[in-house]
Amino acid sequence: MMTSWKTSQPMIFRKRSESEFQWLEATELHPLIKSCVFHYEFEFIHPFVDGNGRMGRLWQTLLLSRWNPVFGDIAVESMIHEHQQEYYDAINRSNAAVNSGPFIEFMLQVIKQTLIKNVTVNDTLNVTVNFDGMKTPDAVFACIAEIRSTNF
Repeated sequence: MMTSWKTSQPMIFRKRSESEFQWLEATELHPLIKSCVFHYEFEFIHPFVDGNGRMGRLWQTLLLSRWNPVFGDIAVESMIHEHQQEYYDAINRSNAAVNSGPFIEFMLQVIKQTLIKNVTVNDTLNVTVNFDGMKTPDAVFACIAEIRSTNF
C-alpha cells in the first residue's frame, strides 16, 4: 500500500535540499550507505507532486555509478521494479521509526541480490573497490553488517 504524500513548501525544499547536498559532499560514509541515505532523505523531502520516487532512484544510481561504474548498467530503478511494494513498506517503516535504517537495510539487500544475480555475467562486479580492498558484492555485505550496528 502506497502512502499519501504532501510536497514540501518551496522554501523548506530549498533549505533541506541544500543541507542534503552539503551533507553528501562532507560525509565519509561508504558510497553504498551514503547513496541510500540520500535517496531516503530525498523521498522524505518529497519536493514534487509526482516523480519523487523515480528521481530519488535516479540520484542513487548516479551516486552509485560514480563510485562503481557497474551501477551505470544496473540502475536502481530496475532493482526496485521487482520489489516495489517492499520499497514503499521500507520507506514507511523508516518514516514511522524516524530513522532511515530500515530503508537503508532494504536497499542494501536489494543491491546485494541484484549483484549476486548478475555477478556471473558481469566481470566489473569482481573489481576491487575502496572498502578495505573488498570485491563489490563483499563490500555490500560489509555495509549491511555496518548498517545493522548503526542508527542513521
